[in-house]
Amino acid sequence: MVGPANSPETTATWTVVYDRENSNIDSIDAGELASALLAFRQLCLRSNGILNGNATTASLRVVATERGSFEAFLELSVVVSSGVHALPGSFLSAANTLKSILIGDGNIPGVIGIFKILRGRRYTIGEINAETVNIVEGDLNLNISMGEHSVLQDVGIRGNLQNIVDPLRGGSFDSITIRDDNDALIRLEHDDFDWSAFDELPDEQS
Repeated sequence: MVGPANSPETTATWTVVYDRENSNIDSIDAGELASALLAFRQLCLRSNGILNGNATTASLRVVATERGSFEAFLELSVVVSSGVHALPGSFLSAANTLKSILIGDGNIPGVIGIFKILRGRRYTIGEINAETVNIVEGDLNLNISMGEHSVLQDVGIRGNLQNIVDPLRGGSFDSITIRDDNDALIRLEHDDFDWSAFDELPDEQS
């Protein structure tokens, strides 16, 4: 995390792969892909608002990459708003911190990883500590960071997450892989989710 006076703009990148195995199909419905990418954008913007308030603005852009699977090279930019100054002891979530909270870094699962662990279901709060929150769902008992919990508690975030993985629900794709350079951070498949839990989502997802 960084204070705005020291880092007015930060960026973080990752790659999302919507892959179809054993197929030579080379097209995708524009609306389906657009909805998934829009969900990623909303996930980032809403999470930035939850964690940073009005102190920063965030944007997510798709960067061109080599031809292959349906890959989207995404660049997240978090820019500290003009005139904003952090109070002593307070910090804003820079792009890489926001990325870590959302996607994980190999050591923590991140919001998307927790969503997978929960199989898309909601959770119950067990115990709240200074830096972590204990969550419970069935036999699952997991400690997550306060940042991850703050994001996951937002109803709109749940809608964003569901839209991101929705191409798996209808069988359009076999897997969704999020990579950092050449390292796979997380892989999502149809059987990773309890799709019946998705029907609980309210109409408002933005």
